[in-house]
Amino acid sequence: MREAFAGCTSSSQLLPYLTVTAVPSTLLVFGSRGQLGWELVRSLTAVGWVAALGRAEVDFRRPGATPVHFSTDYAFDGRKEGVYVETDVPNPLNAYGRTKLASEMAVRQSGGSHLILRTS
Repeated sequence: MREAFAGCTSSSQLLPYLTVTAVPSTLLVFGSRGQLGWELVRSLTAVGWVAALGRAEVDFRRPGATPVHFSTDYAFDGRKEGVYVETDVPNPLNAYGRTKLASEMAVRQSGGSHLILRTS
């Protein structure tokens, strides 16, 4: 599945990979003021009800809650030959990469289940 996400350049391209059930979904999007968050809110309404919340308003440890954090390959310095994998050590070169890496760390440290997707 990871290889399928690798070619996605927008949230609308992720929709075929999302499971839609007969039970309406509630999707929480945080960071909705950013470009990707705005696009997710706009396009995910086809999947279910979308609530756009600030990071401080979400309890990631709540049972049944699995936040999906969209990050970036800017967490890496680009010096590696080949494809980066989850175990590669991040080394961001700019403020954007550093803030995205910091947000990944905050999601990991929340103590709940989570999914982090790094896009390029």
